[in-house]
Amino acid sequence: MKKLIYLLLTVILTSVVFANFEVQVTPVRDNIYLDENAHFKLIIYNQLDKEDLFQIYSSEYSWYVETEPSIIRVSPESDKTLEMLLIPSVWTEVGPQKVKIAVESSETSERKLIDVPLYVRQFSPFSREYSPSIELRVSMRDEVDPRIPLAVQLYLRNRNRLDIHELQIGLSSNLLGKEMIVPFSGLEERTEEFIFNLDPLTPPQEDELQVTLWIGNKTVNKVKKQYKITSYSDMVVEKEIREELFRKIEDITIKNVGNIGNSKKYYYPIHFFQKLFVKSQPRLEQEDINGEDFLVWDITLQPNQEAKLRVTTNYRSVLYIILILVLVIIMYYIYRSPVVVKKEVLVIGSPEEGISEMKIVIYLRNRTQEIIENLTIVDKIPSLAELIKESYVGTLEPTRILHHDKKGTLLKWELKSLEPFEERIITYRIRSKLSILGGIHLPQTKVKFDTKQGRERVIYSNRCEVRINFG
Repeated sequence: MKKLIYLLLTVILTSVVFANFEVQVTPVRDNIYLDENAHFKLIIYNQLDKEDLFQIYSSEYSWYVETEPSIIRVSPESDKTLEMLLIPSVWTEVGPQKVKIAVESSETSERKLIDVPLYVRQFSPFSREYSPSIELRVSMRDEVDPRIPLAVQLYLRNRNRLDIHELQIGLSSNLLGKEMIVPFSGLEERTEEFIFNLDPLTPPQEDELQVTLWIGNKTVNKVKKQYKITSYSDMVVEKEIREELFRKIEDITIKNVGNIGNSKKYYYPIHFFQKLFVKSQPRLEQEDINGEDFLVWDITLQPNQEAKLRVTTNYRSVLYIILILVLVIIMYYIYRSPVVVKKEVLVIGSPEEGISEMKIVIYLRNRTQEIIENLTIVDKIPSLAELIKESYVGTLEPTRILHHDKKGTLLKWELKSLEPFEERIITYRIRSKLSILGGIHLPQTKVKFDTKQGRERVIYSNRCEVRINFG
């Protein structure tokens, strides 16, 4: 009676019609032992005017559903045929039964259940020769960070009592690959784990891992698992600072340690005074951001690519200026004259009738702590004026007076020494031979003396000009 029911169920093609898609299941092998897989052909008709993705699974713990491919992509208003395996688990019972299969549309989220009939035969372990039948399940991460080792776990279960001396296990994909041979006893369950160390710079991509079981040249089971290499990008900044005398050199290296290209803005802060003395290679523009100054570096790097920036802050120019100023001051104090001479002219009488009489004042001062010896002061009176002879009470009398009709009169004073910080004032009066209207120029006073090293040195006073403005 059970066989008759089974035959009636297998003759009828199971067909279910949905609002948006239609599914048709045709048995290929639906009479199996517990260590065998039931085989069906599945046709999905997509009645939408756009592409749809379908997923097939079973909520029953006694059966596993496996399709090739696992995610079914069906074009608009067309159909697709695929293979479906129903794999018995350890809880599968013998006899006729219906396995509930769920077909779900990702576009409309519509899900319907299909009852797939099949028959599981009971057998005697002594009257049947076993064929290899191994359950295979693959566990791994769907999204893989290439910096983290990838663990792939395989669950294996021998569905019958057949002892397998050499079970070949192979894992292969575009990025992964490994093989091993293990013994496998009858009804044994085991878990194998494989660890893969990927290149951290593996670019983002989708890949498919295929796990295959062989005995000899015969494929016993095969499972495919989709996974994706995720993208990441870390811009690592390294600094090396070298400080020298009044100069700082900072080498900055930015490296992209990710597996995709990335862009970054690097901000190097500088203070107001530093702006005048900083330069960069490559040359960066200065920007004011919220009242603070920065060198801004726009950089784009591909995976494992690096770029270098050198920022140099050089205050040596300030040092050079200070040293030059100090040197100038030192040289000034070294080479300046120890004797200071200044000349003044005072007009005597009313200037309304012109310049007729003048008083000449010569100031002489030793501005050092050393004694100045053998001083000679020489002053010249223009030919249009003449010296007024008078008593030299309170001032130094000329030691020599020379007259020349064209060149004028030459006055000469001699001093044996000038004490440290001593001042002398020499005065004399002159009278113009004619009344001078406008102005008169008087020559510089010449002073000769011996330096501490015994060399003769000559200095001059300022020029004097007397001018009368008539209003």
